[in-house]
Parts: sequence; C-alpha cells; structure tokens
Amino acid sequence: MLIVITDGEPQKKSATLSAINLCENSGVEVIGIGVETQVVSALFSENIVISDAADLQKTLFKLMERSLTVSAA
Repeated sequence: MLIVITDGEPQKKSATLSAINLCENSGVEVIGIGVETQVVSALFSENIVISDAADLQKTLFKLMERSLTVSAA
C-alpha cells in the first residue's frame, strides 16, 4: 500500500500519473489523501479529502484498520 498525502497540484502531472499507474499495474494499492484540496480525485482512483491536517491521524488509522480487516477476511 502506498499512501500519498498532498496539499496541491503536482508540478508534473503526467509524470505523477505515470508513477501512479506503474504502482497500480504492479499490484500496489495507491491511495491519495488531499489536505484541503480536491486534486486527489483527478489523480487517484482511491482518494480521500480532509479539510484539516489535524484529521490526518484519524484518517490514516481508519485506512490501516480497513486494510487489516480486508486482509483478514
């Protein structure tokens, strides 16, 4: 699992998309977390937007919990 946390647009969107696609095609689950930005919805098929960096810890915990629950099933 690769979690990318961002607060804005990448400088090179095409290179970013290529890296994301390479990871996904290699079997890596890639999740984008946007802090006060919707840009992650255009970059990552699986994404979360949070309104405040203070929510990051709770969001990461929920992702890990979900991943472990799915893996155990």
